Amino acid sequence: MHSGYDRVFLEHTVSISVQVQRSEGLKMSQPQTVSVCLPVYNGERFLAQAIESVLKQSYADFELLIIDDCSTDSSAEIIQHYVSVA
Repeated sequence: MHSGYDRVFLEHTVSISVQVQRSEGLKMSQPQTVSVCLPVYNGERFLAQAIESVLKQSYADFELLIIDDCSTDSSAEIIQHYVSVA
């Protein structure tokens, strides 16, 4: 039996980033970029809903990191759809 980590891990790793303005010397009171990590393994049933939930948040300074652990369902295709429209 092989785990998903036996394969090339980054093969299905994608990043959907929201472009934000950045300035040097951010003060602690200024909003910070939030990284949202979404691990996926055969999650096609709820994946689009999970992605949409993150994209609809009111906080705009974030990056969404989706890590597909070698899913055998259509998770990769769903992720690629969101990458293509980002």
